[in-house]
Amino acid sequence: MSKVVPVYQYYAEQPYGGIRYFYSVDPNVEAGWTLDKDCNDGVAFKAFKDKQKGSVPVYQYYVEQPYGGIRYFYSTDPNVEAGWTLDKNYNGGIAFYACAEPTLSATPVYQYYFKQEDIGGFRHFYSKDPNVGAGWTLDKDYKGGIAFYAL
Repeated sequence: MSKVVPVYQYYAEQPYGGIRYFYSVDPNVEAGWTLDKDCNDGVAFKAFKDKQKGSVPVYQYYVEQPYGGIRYFYSTDPNVEAGWTLDKNYNGGIAFYACAEPTLSATPVYQYYFKQEDIGGFRHFYSKDPNVGAGWTLDKDYKGGIAFYAL
């Protein structure tokens, strides 16, 4: 049986303003990322580290920003739109495993975006909160706003 692990939320300030987010099962990531202690002591949600019956992989994609840094996007879809690159250097591209469907213990993790007019791209943020606000838009065009189901 697979171990349930915390998925940590990290952030980095962008050189031209704003914040970008990164999610990892690793409590110690590379320099440049700060554990978001305002988010449940850094834990965004819980998921499975390894494949388990009834789970689906959540793939980690990235795009390099023109002014430095990397933006990340997470999806259960192994083939996302052009412009995003599967991060094969990170566990073969799989960030963690989420529940395939909602259960009594698995609740939705919502996908939000913030359009960056200056560089022509999007920043993504993931939360169990269905009403984040603060400039973030629920991505209803992507699976009704639900990215995946986590513990």
